[in-house]
Amino acid sequence: MTHAQFEYQSMVDKGKESKALKKALKAYSKNPESIQVNYNLGVLYNLKAASFHQVDSAYRYGTKTLELLTGAEQKEIDRAYKNNLDEKNIDVLINEVCRTALDEAKAINEIDVYNHFLEVFTFNEALVSELLLAYTKELSSWLTR
Repeated sequence: MTHAQFEYQSMVDKGKESKALKKALKAYSKNPESIQVNYNLGVLYNLKAASFHQVDSAYRYGTKTLELLTGAEQKEIDRAYKNNLDEKNIDVLINEVCRTALDEAKAINEIDVYNHFLEVFTFNEALVSELLLAYTKELSSWLTR
């Protein structure tokens, strides 16, 4: 978990992840351009134990959070920084999502899943390199089948 303020932490700690997601989606429907709301959804969708876990969604909301912060007016940036939602902490979330996606791709161990990782999770070049180095033999053997 990152050090930025995640508004639903107490609900998650109590095992109420689905309720937290429902609230976060309601907040998103009211303000889809909110830095905090997108961050919250990124964190929620990256919860591995949650029934709604989706790394693609977590990545989408995480990268959108960074885009929103980058293009925000100073007032919004100040509000985000108050909650420790700065570039560094958003990068931490996105990198955690990329690591989760890589771990899940390795567990499935299929070429289509690796290709999906390489197409979607481009934020973390080191993980992309790790995947390519670790599976060069497997990828080439699959291609020659």
